[in-house]
Amino acid sequence: MFLVITQLLLWVIVALLIWYVLLQLIPREYLTWLGGAILLSIIVLAFFFPTEQGVATLWYILSFPLRPLGLCIVLLCAATRKLLLNRLYLVGAALAVLVLCSVPWLAQNYQYWLIRSNFPIASVCPAQGNPNLVPVVGRPEGIVLLSSGISQPSLPYQPELIEASMSDLIVTTVRQYQLQQQVGHSPRVIIAARPQPFPWQGVSAPWYSVNSTDILEADIIRSLLIAQGVSPTHIFVLNKVENIRQSAEAVQELIPRRANRNPRLIVVASVLHLPRASLAFQRLDLDVIPRSPSLYPEICALDQVRTSIYDLIPNATSLALTSRVVEEFYTLMYYFLRGWVEPCARCLSN
Repeated sequence: MFLVITQLLLWVIVALLIWYVLLQLIPREYLTWLGGAILLSIIVLAFFFPTEQGVATLWYILSFPLRPLGLCIVLLCAATRKLLLNRLYLVGAALAVLVLCSVPWLAQNYQYWLIRSNFPIASVCPAQGNPNLVPVVGRPEGIVLLSSGISQPSLPYQPELIEASMSDLIVTTVRQYQLQQQVGHSPRVIIAARPQPFPWQGVSAPWYSVNSTDILEADIIRSLLIAQGVSPTHIFVLNKVENIRQSAEAVQELIPRRANRNPRLIVVASVLHLPRASLAFQRLDLDVIPRSPSLYPEICALDQVRTSIYDLIPNATSLALTSRVVEEFYTLMYYFLRGWVEPCARCLSN
């Protein structure tokens, strides 16, 4: 009952916030019933069909003022529309948003607190050492690798960045597979990747063939895993999923529940998306052993890092990190409103 009431209150807050932003951006004489109906249709379509490219693009444009950089631009545009003294507070607000979102120390802590509030850090991060070396309790039924396109499907698909963004995740997956083999267990390695092909013509790579012009992301990841020693017979590809929720549902169908316990899985994802992935899999009664290549340096050992003067000077990289944190927060809220995740009770005691 508490979750239902919370969801209803969040819906009211989201509706009021969107309505307030629309009133501020669009003059009342132009905000007709037709325009309101179109905007409402975009919002509804984005909620029920988030993976449709056209709807996702419209929602990306509509939600621009809800992100730090977009909010600054909107405030500055509103302030410069008429150079009046009573609008100087908008310039001050835009400056404050830019500073608070681009300081490295603050950006790292935004990420830390978002992850900590949705992730049981105390039970995942060891007191010392690398979490990738922590022995796994029991034998997992599979290792699930969530590609960057799955965990963050709203961003434009950029094939030229796939190898750079996925290399650490692939190495972590191979390491977990090797650790299981050392104890005499060879689990399945499940690849969750979007079905969009790569237009890589003329690229010299192990997965490239002369007769192929479009290569799926999953095929690239599979080839790299095989090159690192993973047996091809242990690799399963989920090539019809668009996001983390669909990946969890596909894994649930692939690995049936046992009579005495839920399936146990090692889930490998980027550190910022790992909490949402863990909550989404747990919502479907899948026990998760979370792993991420940057979990230890960015989260577990953050308290051990000494702050320097460089951590207090704003930069564009920190602004980008803050923007990703804000977008992940919105995505978590969306998953919660859809009932795809539940609040992490153990995270409150971190």
